[in-house]
Amino acid sequence: MLNIVQMLCNLGAEYILRASSADIFVTYPTYNENGELKECSLLNYVNEANSNGAKIKVLSFNEFLELLCITEKELDDMPMVSFDCLYREDATIKDKKH
Repeated sequence: MLNIVQMLCNLGAEYILRASSADIFVTYPTYNENGELKECSLLNYVNEANSNGAKIKVLSFNEFLELLCITEKELDDMPMVSFDCLYREDATIKDKKH
Protein backbone atom coordinates (compact mmCIF):
# COMPACT_ATOMS: atom_id res chain seq x y z
CA MET A 1 0.00 0.00 0.00
CA LEU A 2 2.77 2.43 0.85
CA ASN A 3 4.36 1.84 -2.55
CA ILE A 4 1.07 2.84 -4.18
CA VAL A 5 0.87 5.98 -2.04
CA GLN A 6 4.44 6.87 -3.04
CA MET A 7 3.64 6.29 -6.72
CA LEU A 8 0.63 8.60 -6.40
CA CYS A 9 2.75 11.30 -4.75
CA ASN A 10 5.35 10.94 -7.50
CA LEU A 11 2.59 11.61 -10.03
CA GLY A 12 1.40 14.69 -8.13
CA ALA A 13 -1.70 12.99 -6.77
CA GLU A 14 -2.82 13.00 -3.18
CA TYR A 15 -3.96 10.00 -1.15
CA ILE A 16 -6.81 10.97 1.15
CA LEU A 17 -8.52 8.93 3.82
CA ARG A 18 -12.04 10.33 3.42
CA ALA A 19 -13.53 8.30 0.58
CA SER A 20 -16.48 10.63 0.04
CA SER A 21 -14.06 13.51 -0.71
CA ALA A 22 -11.98 11.63 -3.30
CA ASP A 23 -11.91 12.07 -7.05
CA ILE A 24 -11.25 8.35 -7.53
CA PHE A 25 -12.19 5.45 -5.28
CA VAL A 26 -10.55 2.06 -5.78
CA THR A 27 -12.46 -1.07 -4.85
CA TYR A 28 -10.73 -4.19 -3.62
CA PRO A 29 -12.93 -7.15 -2.76
CA THR A 30 -12.39 -8.81 0.60
CA TYR A 31 -14.05 -11.95 1.87
CA ASN A 32 -15.05 -13.19 5.31
CA GLU A 33 -14.06 -16.57 6.75
CA ASN A 34 -17.06 -18.17 4.98
CA GLY A 35 -15.83 -16.96 1.60
CA GLU A 36 -18.62 -14.40 1.30
CA LEU A 37 -17.89 -10.95 -0.10
CA LYS A 38 -17.71 -8.39 2.69
CA GLU A 39 -19.62 -5.15 2.33
CA CYS A 40 -17.41 -2.09 1.88
CA SER A 41 -18.68 0.75 4.08
CA LEU A 42 -16.39 3.22 2.31
CA LEU A 43 -17.96 2.35 -1.03
CA ASN A 44 -21.34 3.02 0.56
CA TYR A 45 -20.14 6.55 1.44
CA VAL A 46 -18.87 7.05 -2.10
CA ASN A 47 -22.18 5.88 -3.58
CA GLU A 48 -24.07 8.21 -1.23
CA ALA A 49 -21.83 11.14 -2.17
CA ASN A 50 -22.33 10.37 -5.87
CA SER A 51 -26.10 10.23 -5.41
CA ASN A 52 -25.86 13.70 -3.82
CA GLY A 53 -24.02 15.17 -6.81
CA ALA A 54 -20.39 14.18 -6.31
CA LYS A 55 -18.55 12.77 -9.29
CA ILE A 56 -16.26 10.19 -7.70
CA LYS A 57 -15.00 7.70 -10.24
CA VAL A 58 -15.10 4.12 -8.92
CA LEU A 59 -12.40 1.82 -10.29
CA SER A 60 -11.55 -1.80 -9.64
CA PHE A 61 -8.06 -2.46 -8.33
CA ASN A 62 -7.01 -3.84 -11.73
CA GLU A 63 -8.33 -0.73 -13.52
CA PHE A 64 -6.39 1.40 -11.05
CA LEU A 65 -3.18 -0.53 -11.70
CA GLU A 66 -3.69 -0.02 -15.44
CA LEU A 67 -4.04 3.71 -14.79
CA LEU A 68 -0.69 3.61 -12.94
CA CYS A 69 0.85 1.54 -15.78
CA ILE A 70 1.90 -1.24 -13.42
CA THR A 71 0.91 -4.87 -13.02
CA GLU A 72 0.04 -6.56 -9.75
CA LYS A 73 3.18 -8.71 -10.11
CA GLU A 74 5.36 -5.61 -10.55
CA LEU A 75 3.74 -4.09 -7.49
CA ASP A 76 4.28 -7.30 -5.49
CA ASP A 77 7.93 -7.39 -6.59
CA MET A 78 8.64 -3.86 -5.35
CA PRO A 79 10.80 -3.67 -2.23
CA MET A 80 9.02 -3.19 1.06
CA VAL A 81 9.18 0.30 2.51
CA SER A 82 11.73 0.59 5.29
CA PHE A 83 10.80 2.11 8.64
CA ASP A 84 14.33 1.86 10.03
CA CYS A 85 14.53 5.64 10.27
CA LEU A 86 11.86 5.56 12.97
CA TYR A 87 14.17 3.63 15.27
CA ARG A 88 16.71 6.46 15.40
CA GLU A 89 16.89 8.30 18.71
CA ASP A 90 16.25 11.66 17.03
CA ALA A 91 13.17 10.34 15.20
CA THR A 92 11.03 10.51 18.33
CA ILE A 93 9.40 13.81 19.27
CA LYS A 94 9.95 13.99 23.01
CA ASP A 95 8.59 17.47 23.73
CA LYS A 96 5.78 18.70 21.50
CA LYS A 97 6.62 22.32 22.42
CA HIS A 98 9.83 22.24 20.37
